[in-house]
Amino acid sequence: MNKDFEQTDTQESVAAASYEQAAEPAGALAQCEQQLAEWQEKYIRANADFDNFRKRTAKDQALWRQQAQAEILVQLLEIVDNFDRALEKEATPETQAWLEGFMLIRKSFDKLLHAYGVERMNNYDTFDPQYHEALMHVDTPDHVSGNIVMVIQHGYLMNGIVLRPAQVTVAK
Repeated sequence: MNKDFEQTDTQESVAAASYEQAAEPAGALAQCEQQLAEWQEKYIRANADFDNFRKRTAKDQALWRQQAQAEILVQLLEIVDNFDRALEKEATPETQAWLEGFMLIRKSFDKLLHAYGVERMNNYDTFDPQYHEALMHVDTPDHVSGNIVMVIQHGYLMNGIVLRPAQVTVAK
């Protein structure tokens, strides 16, 4: 009987050991699946973060490029203003050829500005602080209060955004 007991005990311990070994791979598999799910989630998040970073830097670069262009174009507008002042002068036979050359250069500037989306403002009826800079307020019976009396320096828009506000005098 003792021998039977030992045999049964041995059989039970072998069965318990094989059960533990069978449970161990199932537990390890579950652990591996859990780690796989965690790594997949981390990969998806890292990929999304990188995609957002790439979009943000592309947007920032476009903004920097536009700001750099705007700074250069504002400086070119001063040259355009000087050409306009030169073209306002009365032409004499001696200066006619020069003025025609200035007109050609001015047209070249217009083409360049147009290529960058720059256009001269046209609305000079009523003062709008978004588009105009009031340099003086004058009393005039010919204009209603808030109307623009005179344009001192033309304003320009770049793709619909104010590049340089117009400098104007406004009626009181």
